[in-house]
Amino acid sequence: MRIKEIISRVNLPARASMGYLGASLVGKAVGFLTTPFFTRLISKEEYGALTLYMTVLGGASVICSAFSSGSAVYRGFKKYEGRIDGYLKSSLVVSLCFSLLICILLFTFMPFIGLDRVFFVPLALQILCDTAVSVSLAYSRFRYKYVEVMAVGILSSVLPALASLMILTKFGCGCGVRIYSLLAISLISAVAAIIRIFRRPGRADRKMVRYNLSSSLPLLPHSLSVALSGQADKLIITSLMGAAALAKYSVAHSLGIALQFAVTALGSALGPWIIRRLDSGESSRISEILMPIFSLFCALSLGICALAPEAMGILAPNEYFDATPSIIPIALSIPLSLLSYTVTVSLVHAEKGRYTAVISIINLGLCVILNYTLIPHLGYIGAGLSLLLSQLTAVLIGVALLSRIKLSEIIPLRQAAKYFVLSCGLGLLADYLYGSLALRVLLLTIPAVFGLRGLFACARIIREK
Repeated sequence: MRIKEIISRVNLPARASMGYLGASLVGKAVGFLTTPFFTRLISKEEYGALTLYMTVLGGASVICSAFSSGSAVYRGFKKYEGRIDGYLKSSLVVSLCFSLLICILLFTFMPFIGLDRVFFVPLALQILCDTAVSVSLAYSRFRYKYVEVMAVGILSSVLPALASLMILTKFGCGCGVRIYSLLAISLISAVAAIIRIFRRPGRADRKMVRYNLSSSLPLLPHSLSVALSGQADKLIITSLMGAAALAKYSVAHSLGIALQFAVTALGSALGPWIIRRLDSGESSRISEILMPIFSLFCALSLGICALAPEAMGILAPNEYFDATPSIIPIALSIPLSLLSYTVTVSLVHAEKGRYTAVISIINLGLCVILNYTLIPHLGYIGAGLSLLLSQLTAVLIGVALLSRIKLSEIIPLRQAAKYFVLSCGLGLLADYLYGSLALRVLLLTIPAVFGLRGLFACARIIREK
């Protein structure tokens, strides 16, 4: 009863956020716990091939999210709340059709990507399965049915990793074990999601389909930009340095973006909440919760920067260590992704989808140019810097566009800049002190101060009804 009483004091969006964070934390923990085994059970070339497959899959999933789980989908749920079952079915049909188109394009460009054609069938099936599950989970998030989202998230991350690890340990083989283990679990989840959606009583119609298309298409440039810019570093490293280099960078990259799961989880809960606050004209409340969370992420990112060498030693053998310097700029880019997500949701709500396209096109072009410019000269750290600089540019442009629609108060630029500049300075100092673990731990007392302040501010806000 005491636990129920404590939970009842926390507002629903905060409970959903904590649920999503918990599920994501379990998935991330499983990933980190199994990575040391995968990097040692298969060769660098095989691990590089697996990373390339997951890179292409991740990029395709982000592109498809414009139709399956983007801000426009939540907006559609709000618009058709009285006929939400029909809109849910319309979203599924549109999302699957678009995902099929992406699969056809991937098959066409596979030789240029460098992915073996033998992986096309599992890749296509995986994309379609992920799309179906994504639509179903978008509805659950909109209704704050966070227990369902948690269950799917935990099972889909834990079961494939454990199954593939058991098979590799006993029989060996290569990266295909990990790919097909993931697909098997996804097929089960997708079938369950489709059955669940079509058992609902509502009917889809052309008007809903047109609305889904008209509201989601403006987000497509943004999704393309996020997908390509988020994976450009890996694709360019593969083309310039080979699969073994990609294997090394992927371990460093996964460590650098370790907090991305938390940003994604919070975004899943904050997205519907931001839309409702904007609907009620309470845009100032968004910054009240956004800045404490941003400061907390800055502090946590510095924790990754300070402990990067030791973490790399756990995750991979010594031959992977030359990619370690890239962790700092990658980790520092994570808090910026929270601001980018907030910008996107706000612009879509204001029916300024074309603004997100502007941000996306500039961000993508800058990311590709920086990667091709910096990687040949700086190697792995050049890839990390490209990500950080392109993410920073996207945030600055987004804030400028928010000011044009009188929503600049959502992201207080000076306050955010204070935390970000301090984080960059401390990150560089942590890199300089890589030879001394004691000094790096002592350095963490500074971000601990503003991180705890942000945590206490968040604790106060989540108790508000």
